[in-house]
Amino acid sequence: MKRRVLIGSAAAAALAGAARAQEVFPSRPVSMVVAFPPGGQADVVGRPVAAALERIWRVAVPIVNRGGAAGAIGNAAVAKFLRAKVPEIMEQFEAIAATTSMET
Repeated sequence: MKRRVLIGSAAAAALAGAARAQEVFPSRPVSMVVAFPPGGQADVVGRPVAAALERIWRVAVPIVNRGGAAGAIGNAAVAKFLRAKVPEIMEQFEAIAATTSMET
């Protein structure tokens, strides 16, 4: 019985230490992918948003313009990043700024 208690206590202590060791979001720069070329509507909106996030989060939020194919290239870049990094999502973060339009 003492052995089970000792093993259980050791496991609980290890898990508690791991929980405290997690980084607080955001601890590293967050790249904001704008899926359109520089100077466009999404870029003009995305830059002030990135500046506001920098003030709030106190980390750099660089804009990465990935224009082309009506935003598909930027969206694909973020999707590729997420597929590759989901297990280590705390190491780097990306956000995407996209616009939609509706014509009548």
